[in-house]
Amino acid sequence: MAAKNLRPDGMYEDGSNPESVEPVPALEWRSLDDMKDVVVHGIRASPAVSKLVTFLCFYNVPFKLKPGLNKKGSKYYKKMPVMDVAGRQVNDTFIQIKNLTKAFGGSCDWNDEWQTRITYEYQLSTVYLMDFAEFHQMVTTPNSDFPLPSCCLCLVKQIRPGALKKMRALFDDPNTIEKLVDLTEFCKEFAAAMGSKPYFHGDEPGNVDISFYGVNARYVFSKSDFILNPLDVAGLMPWLERMMQCMPLDNIFFKA
Repeated sequence: MAAKNLRPDGMYEDGSNPESVEPVPALEWRSLDDMKDVVVHGIRASPAVSKLVTFLCFYNVPFKLKPGLNKKGSKYYKKMPVMDVAGRQVNDTFIQIKNLTKAFGGSCDWNDEWQTRITYEYQLSTVYLMDFAEFHQMVTTPNSDFPLPSCCLCLVKQIRPGALKKMRALFDDPNTIEKLVDLTEFCKEFAAAMGSKPYFHGDEPGNVDISFYGVNARYVFSKSDFILNPLDVAGLMPWLERMMQCMPLDNIFFKA
């Protein structure tokens, strides 16, 4: 569905970019000097948010986290995460992490094929295929940023249809069902593509490793068998352990 309220340059009237559209003018992030006043809006119960936070942590970009189901005052873009950089709103996780990789990913080239698959197949499937028990476990894990005080988290059981529906609505797309994949089979394909290398990109983790780890981190942190079992069956636990050594989960799921 085409975005509404667009300017002639394709941006929303507030200057931010629609989903899947590169910002205009181009971001041109080149160094940490360009990353002033970075704020991430969203909750880390969302794998999309945990993925963006993982990239920022890997690239040592200072940022603040403002938990919420979307950015307060964001008139046109209602998904999460939203990222503000130097007062400019940047939407769409795929766009955010692609530009972060261009700026801070070193010689490791952006792998569009696998980034697309991780975002629009695997990440999407983790949200749509989880049952409520998995959802409840995820949002009640400390530092998930779910917008209920800890004393009220028992209420999640009472509002479960609406809560899970809202989470899934963040990914709504007419072709969603066609994009869903078997998580175990996807993990096996990832392992096959990585081969005998310690990381997907070789001796050091690159943008595909960070992206896949960032999505899985949300579920691994809550000790969810929903994700741990597919990773185990695919033989990816050694890779996961190496990634956790490079970027401990506590660094991603800090107290906001």
